Amino acid sequence: FGITILYITHDLTTAYHISNDIMVLYKGSVAERGNVDHVIKEPKHPYTQLLVNSIPWPDLDRQWHDLSHKPNGQHKAVAVSATGCKFADRCPQVMQVCGTQPPPLYAVQEEQEAACFLYGENSK
Repeated sequence: FGITILYITHDLTTAYHISNDIMVLYKGSVAERGNVDHVIKEPKHPYTQLLVNSIPWPDLDRQWHDLSHKPNGQHKAVAVSATGCKFADRCPQVMQVCGTQPPPLYAVQEEQEAACFLYGENSK
């Protein structure tokens, strides 16, 4: 169609249905971006994973208290500075480097990038 729109929402379901590409922001910074199918169906950034897991699904067998991911609140003790990753204080996979510098966007697969040191060159 050759039309571009900027759709700002907290509703990932509608964003999924009307978009080809998506950008997930956390505190004003890009957490993850890319093809909407990749980002929603295979989220890589820990924030995007938590966000997608919070979408209520119409499944009568699934109870509200039966979540597929329950944050346990037992994160590693990492000193977080103002220059570190904005999600470090809530991240279940936080590393020391997260508290010292913001992560760049790493290519995690074709048409998908995540701002997370889990996908950096030294993470393998």
